[in-house]
Amino acid sequence: MEAETRGRTIAPDAGGCQVVASTLGYGAAALGGAARVLDSVDSGRLPRVS
Repeated sequence: MEAETRGRTIAPDAGGCQVVASTLGYGAAALGGAARVLDSVDSGRLPRVS
């Protein structure tokens, strides 16, 4: 994976990037999505229902 990432990077010698497994758990994406919606509601912007 490191070789593939390096090959697709614009400036591989400028620091690069590192791919690691998440330790946040399976619910992290759902919690982040809920927090984003709640932040909008708290600031007075209600989400549109389609």
